[in-house]
Amino acid sequence: MPTPASSRPRSSLGLTMVELLIAASMGAVIMVGAAHTTGMFGQNLTELLDEQDTELEEAMSLIAHDVRYAWQVSTPNPHTLNVVDATGLRTQYTKSDTKLEVVRPDGSTGTLLEDVRGVTFTTETIERLREDAPLQRTHSFWTASEPSSPAAVEVFPAGRELALGFSVDSSSIFQASAVPEAPEQLIEADLGTFRLPIAVVLDGGGDVEITLYRSWTPGDARPEGPALASTSFPMRNLPTTPSSFWDPVGLQTVTATGRVWDWWVANPQYELVTTTPTADVPVDLAALAATIQPGRSYTLVIRVVGNGNIALRTHSLASADGSEVALKADVSSPWVAQAATVPRVLTGRAMQTDTTVRDAVSRVFISITPAEGDLLTTSASIAGQMFVRDPWLGNVPGEIPVLSGVTP
Repeated sequence: MPTPASSRPRSSLGLTMVELLIAASMGAVIMVGAAHTTGMFGQNLTELLDEQDTELEEAMSLIAHDVRYAWQVSTPNPHTLNVVDATGLRTQYTKSDTKLEVVRPDGSTGTLLEDVRGVTFTTETIERLREDAPLQRTHSFWTASEPSSPAAVEVFPAGRELALGFSVDSSSIFQASAVPEAPEQLIEADLGTFRLPIAVVLDGGGDVEITLYRSWTPGDARPEGPALASTSFPMRNLPTTPSSFWDPVGLQTVTATGRVWDWWVANPQYELVTTTPTADVPVDLAALAATIQPGRSYTLVIRVVGNGNIALRTHSLASADGSEVALKADVSSPWVAQAATVPRVLTGRAMQTDTTVRDAVSRVFISITPAEGDLLTTSASIAGQMFVRDPWLGNVPGEIPVLSGVTP
């Protein structure tokens, strides 16, 4: 007979298959959650570190971008950088305590980075050439030297005229350039003093007139065109050179009586014998108020107005070509170039160029040390400087308009 089933209850420690499956599933869910939580913590930590690196890199990238497209850059001190754009607006980056701060053109400020130990800006420069204000000085800008040929005397009564030519070259400067590749040039000159060997022979109360003309060409003293300026002074202002009268018939020296000029006019049969002027006399030409331009040729015509004679010391030359001396024998005669010269020096206010070298920032090195971490360095070149090779081009400090009341 079959034994009946036991009515004893099950042990509380036992689990059915269904319960085991449920427990396993729940454990898996918990493990996945824990793993996810751990992963998220690591990810957040990595993102936090990456965020710090990104802020630093972005700050350096921003500064480098501004520098690259700047018109002008300056560093008042190693921890401050001024970046000026082409409109004259300035952005300033500066380290303040442990922060890197920025000041925008409108005056607004902000913190670019916090917790930085060091911020430095260093620069490279490129040389640019510029013209400063012209130099001015009293300068002997034209000279006709005294040759070795014997001296002679030329006497000029009224109606006989002498033209003394000159031209000023742009290289007739008084101060050499400080920049070898940029030689200076004479811009203009004013006639001040005309030093030449001139004297009065017989003072009849007349004047000496000096008139400025353009000349035909350099080397040719013959005047061309209308007078540019004129001045005159009494011939008595000149020193007197000794003279005497010669009787060509009696072959003897004759002594004048009374007023010499009047006596000689009354006794034209006697020859006037004049000694050669020895002194170089400064004649004031400031009254001409004439400005001389380099590269052009001029001439000064000397004539007697009224009664009296003047004399000049001359020297013969082998040829009239380039002599810068021309003679007009009388009012109706043409101008004729002479194979002679008159030693003379022209002095006046001269103006010349003045080239200077300016240093313009062409590259900026940016170095930032965070409070926790190593030094990070980058650099940026100013495109407007690096791609302009001509030293006369490219901007230099001070060559931008000042806008919004902001100066670079």
